[in-house]
Amino acid sequence: MLGDVGIGGTLLGGDGGDPDEKPRAVIAGPASDDVYAAGRDILLDGTGSRDPDGGELVCMWSSSLDGHLGIGMVAEVILTAGFHTITLRVLDDEGDQDEAVTLLEVKDPPVAVISSPLPDTLYYTTQAVYLDGGNSTSPSGGSLSWLWNSSIDGSLGYDPALTAELSEGVVTIEGRNFKRLRGM
Repeated sequence: MLGDVGIGGTLLGGDGGDPDEKPRAVIAGPASDDVYAAGRDILLDGTGSRDPDGGELVCMWSSSLDGHLGIGMVAEVILTAGFHTITLRVLDDEGDQDEAVTLLEVKDPPVAVISSPLPDTLYYTTQAVYLDGGNSTSPSGGSLSWLWNSSIDGSLGYDPALTAELSEGVVTIEGRNFKRLRGM
């Protein structure tokens, strides 16, 4: 095997002592199998890459879906939704090169829809308020988790729809549905 491959920041193989040794490509981040939200910045980190000869390295990043992503040890990118094979290719001043790869998924974030209460609705403190976020969607069709918060009363619950008694005052209701995606 020509060149050693580092995945997720781990350097595989090599003795580090040969002056004619090829450069090492190491991806410190993102880790393989990470999941990110579409439209958010993703930091590509190849700072563990090195040239054992002490020469300069040119680092080139690419995606199996989006093509060329940038040049440099570190690159900040926004990727389209889908499964990506991210490749870091390093080239030293002698023309030797090495590659490292990591796999990640980018998903469109869920869409939160609050059907009830309607904006600017007035309630008496003796009235229970019906909160409904059941029309929210996950673009991937997966399941959603819920979190309802009141600006005065704090956490209200975790169901897609619920009834709550709220304290007096101007209340901002936040209903969020989410998946465990980085960058959200």
